[in-house]
Amino acid sequence: ITQQKNISVSDPKNRGEITELLKSVVAIDRYAIYVTDWDEVNAGGWEAQTELLVLSGEVPKSVEYIPKLLQFLGTGGRLFAWGCESLPFGPTESNAMEVENGDSATEKKRSVLKYGSVHTNPISVMKTLWGPGKASDLPSGFPGILETTGSKGNSTASVYATVKETNEIAIINYNGGDHGGRAVLSRVRFEDSKDEESSLALLTNLLSESLGIDCTRSKAPEFTVGYLLGDDDNIKNFLADISPVIQHSNLTIEFVPAGIEGSRPSRDRFPVKSLGNPVNFSAGDYFKNLTTKDLGRLVIYTDLIASTMNVFEDQSLKHGLVVVANRQTQGKGRGNNVWLSPEGSACFTVQVNVVLDSQLGKRLPLIQLIAAMSVVLAIPNHQEIDLRMKWPNDIYIGGQKVGGVLVKSRLQGNIAIVSIGIGVNVSNKHPSVCLNSFLGEENKLTQATLVAKCLSQMEALLEKIESGGLDEIINSYTENWLKAGQENTDGVVRVEVSKENYAECRVEGIDETGFLRVVDINSGKVLSVHPDGNSFDITNKLIAIKT
Repeated sequence: ITQQKNISVSDPKNRGEITELLKSVVAIDRYAIYVTDWDEVNAGGWEAQTELLVLSGEVPKSVEYIPKLLQFLGTGGRLFAWGCESLPFGPTESNAMEVENGDSATEKKRSVLKYGSVHTNPISVMKTLWGPGKASDLPSGFPGILETTGSKGNSTASVYATVKETNEIAIINYNGGDHGGRAVLSRVRFEDSKDEESSLALLTNLLSESLGIDCTRSKAPEFTVGYLLGDDDNIKNFLADISPVIQHSNLTIEFVPAGIEGSRPSRDRFPVKSLGNPVNFSAGDYFKNLTTKDLGRLVIYTDLIASTMNVFEDQSLKHGLVVVANRQTQGKGRGNNVWLSPEGSACFTVQVNVVLDSQLGKRLPLIQLIAAMSVVLAIPNHQEIDLRMKWPNDIYIGGQKVGGVLVKSRLQGNIAIVSIGIGVNVSNKHPSVCLNSFLGEENKLTQATLVAKCLSQMEALLEKIESGGLDEIINSYTENWLKAGQENTDGVVRVEVSKENYAECRVEGIDETGFLRVVDINSGKVLSVHPDGNSFDITNKLIAIKT
């Protein structure tokens, strides 16, 4: 769960193929790979979290796109123009050469490339290549764009690969120096040779050596069984009340009787044992730190699962049941966001049943703020380490994301069945900061202890709402939040009040439903910003309608 390093792919035609190919070569626990469209690129706000932008196909001819991309490079960004058909990321008319094509319908040509040494296996390249030439003859403009104040004069342009038979240029490298941007302009069609070792080796070299992307490949993760933990009576009653096999749309859960081996765990099959203790989760630490009546009294723990949210996807299991994982392969965030959940994260989902005419039931959006609060308040010295909530669902330390919350709900009669997913970096070394690195040696937490403390805080907050303590909770939230616009003394942000229509607003606080309360500076009108309909870009002080 991170202020994660994103790789964004922009190509309306081949984005699926390119995304899957990138997933096969980059370090899977370090990067979240997104597909993006040109409207999102033009809107901005993505630059700070984007480790690499991959362009493929045709860049729109609208004047605003090219400056946006070049500005990204000029501020230290990295760009991979992968078979790009637009200037300045592809050949210019003056130095382009149209090679004889083996398949005009698909514009493919297979050529042996020279880079370092001659490769004997032909690789698919584009129909149009750069002509033979030296680095001084390459497309102009990039060296200056890539430079920053700290790297001025140190930028380089070089030919990385040429076609063996003709010496035509297939790949160009640009490097802005220690603090500047980097770019690779490639005419190789990696998606056409995705099963070939030579093509994957070339792609890996470009990503790692030229662009600085980590391509360390770890062993493919193996999904693991779950262990049902709790006191004997709770376990016995739970198993008596629930079907031994639960079929969700993405996952089949199988409660395995004692003495039975059960199915092999997989992405879509989750066997859960009622006997035995997991090696990587201390039930003793967990229950010692748990002070609840209901939440977390029954636990299903597993080392690795696709997502703990999947266990609660389609059916109600039990109020208070929590599923905890040491690692997820498909962690989920709001909208289409990806949560990176490497080993050392605390990833858990708890089911909370809320009566609709209760105090919380009348203001359900508040529940994701309560979930984020439970993480912050679980750490006794949270103010000392600057651990805060970012509205509506993130947890930050000193401006760096260390955790997040995802809430899903569905109605069952007069009850909302709410699945609260929480992920926190506890002890992972990458790809971002972790909680323990701020706590000091004597205060370090295990995943088990943190989950127990979070659930204890959550139940206490839920009880406080029902007993009339709503104002106290709102005050506590505003004392511990990373306030929108706090970089400015006036707390001003831009709010998208309708499609592409923005208003300058001052953030006033949180209302009793969990909405962000802002005031239009010009009109004085008070606006309520719904947490589930908007996204907040803290870097650019922008609240935008989610698309």
